[in-house]
Amino acid sequence: MPSTKKALIISYYFPPCHGSAPWRSYSWVTYFKELGIFPTLLTRHWLGTEQKWADYINDIDKAIEINETTDYKTINVPSKKRWLYRFVNQQNFLSKCVRPVYFIASKLLGVFSTEVDAYYSFYNYVRKLVSTEEFDFIIVTGPPHNVFKFIPMLHENSEAKIIADFRDVWDNYIGSPAYRPTVTKRIFNAVDEFYLKKWLRHADIVTVITPAFVPLVQSIFKGRVEVNFNGFEEEYHLNAPARINNYKFTFSMIGSLYPLQDTSILIAGLQEFIKDKSAETVQINMIGQDNSDVFLNTMRQVIPSTILTISGRVPKKEATHITRQSDVLFYPAWKGYYGQIGVKPLDYLASGNNILVAPGDNDILDKVILECKAGKIANSVSEFVEIMNNWYYEWKQNGHCTTHHDMTKVYFYSRKNQAINMAKLLQGQPDA
Repeated sequence: MPSTKKALIISYYFPPCHGSAPWRSYSWVTYFKELGIFPTLLTRHWLGTEQKWADYINDIDKAIEINETTDYKTINVPSKKRWLYRFVNQQNFLSKCVRPVYFIASKLLGVFSTEVDAYYSFYNYVRKLVSTEEFDFIIVTGPPHNVFKFIPMLHENSEAKIIADFRDVWDNYIGSPAYRPTVTKRIFNAVDEFYLKKWLRHADIVTVITPAFVPLVQSIFKGRVEVNFNGFEEEYHLNAPARINNYKFTFSMIGSLYPLQDTSILIAGLQEFIKDKSAETVQINMIGQDNSDVFLNTMRQVIPSTILTISGRVPKKEATHITRQSDVLFYPAWKGYYGQIGVKPLDYLASGNNILVAPGDNDILDKVILECKAGKIANSVSEFVEIMNNWYYEWKQNGHCTTHHDMTKVYFYSRKNQAINMAKLLQGQPDA
C-alpha cells in the first residue's frame, strides 16, 4: 500500500457558511481520501446563519478549533480585520475623509479585499502550520485573492507542491469581447495583475473553474494552468426523496440573480405563456432572488399571485427538493459575458429535470446543457413560449415531461468527480 500523502487546503469559505464557494473545498476534504490523500483544511469560524454580505465579513473572535477524523482535519481560526480598516469604517467625519485614501493605498500596496482579509487573519496560523508539519501538497483557493499572497511564504517554508485555485479572476468581465473598463478600473486591474504575477511565480500549478479563465491566468502566470470545474453535490440528490409527478406544471428559477443576467425573455415569455393557463395547472417559483427587488417587483406585476410563489434563499436541502420536484428549471445566461457557468446550472443537471436557458450564451453554458441533453436554449420570446408549451402539453397528457439526460456526461460535473480529478492532478496521475 502506498503511503498516505498530506494536503493543506487554505480556504476562506467552508461549511457551515452558505453559498457555492464552501462546497468546492468541502468536496476536496470529503473525496481526497479516495486517492490516498489526507487533507488538512484551514478556514475561519462560521456560524451557518450567514445570509447577506455583511454576515460573511463579520469578525468572529473565537479560539482556534481543531477537529480531526481518520479521513481529514479542519482548523477554524478567528477572523479579524486590520485596525485601520475598522477605523476608516467608523461613522465619523475623520474616518469618512480618510476612507478613500485608505482603500486606494491598500490596493496599491497589494492589500486586497480588505473587508475579507484572509491573509491578515490566517497568516500566523498558516506559518506555524507549515513550519511544524510536512505537506506534500498545498492548495490555496480564492477569492478572496489575498490568499495568494501566502504563496511566497509557503514556498519558502515548505517543499510541498503549491496549487493556486481561482474560482473567479480579478475582474470577471475582462474576458468579455464588449467589455470597456473605465480608466480607474484599468489601473486597478493592472495593480491586481502586478501583485498576482509576483505571488504566483512560486506556484507549481494554477487551476481555474472554466476554460475562459485559462488565457487570462496565462497572461500573468507562465506555468501549468488546468481547468477543474465546479459541480453539483450528488449526495443531496442521492439522499433526496423520490420525485413524484406534480399536480401542477411547475416552473422554477432558483438562486441569486446578478445584474448581467438578462431576464427580458423570461418576463415576456412567462407573461405570454400563462395567457391561456390557470392557477389550477401552473405553478411558477422564484426562489432566492431577494437580491433583486426590481426583478421581483416586475414579476409580481406580470404574473398573478395565484400562480407565483416568491421566496428568499432557502437551505440547500430545501432548494434541492424544489429542484427535483420542478418540471422546468430556468437559468438566464450572463449577457455579454464570456465563459461563465455558475454552480446552479450544474445543480440543475443532477436533478434529471428539463432545463431552459434563455437567453443562451452561445458559449460554455449552452455547450454543457446541449452535450448533456439536459434541456433547451431559447434566444427569443417566441422560442421560449414554444418550448414551454410543448413541455406543458406533454405534462398535461402524461403527468410528467420526458427527459433525455446523458447521465455519464452529467456525472462529469459532479463535485465528487471534479474533486477526484483535482486529487489526480496533485499526484500527477493521467486523466486529471
